Amino acid sequence: MSEGKIKLLKKTVLDVLESNYNPVMNVGNKDSKYFKKTQYFVDYNDKFREIRKGKRPILKLMAEKSKEVENFARLQNLSYKKDRDLEQIFNYYNSL
Repeated sequence: MSEGKIKLLKKTVLDVLESNYNPVMNVGNKDSKYFKKTQYFVDYNDKFREIRKGKRPILKLMAEKSKEVENFARLQNLSYKKDRDLEQIFNYYNSL
């Protein structure tokens, strides 16, 4: 998603919960269920670490320039939860 000093990476996994229907006893679920799980990682100093989306964890990661990043996000009306906005925030940080 983003390149530079801190790289933002996104991983999406699709989990399947198979049906467990037993026709003899007429119990269980007939349909399989699918769950989409998205995880975000940062590559900082060649170390990968999972990160939550949100203002506090992102600004903590960018501690030395957190004031500038926070002002940029506020002026551009960016959200710390949306993918497109996160990409802009990380690109701004990497340009400093």
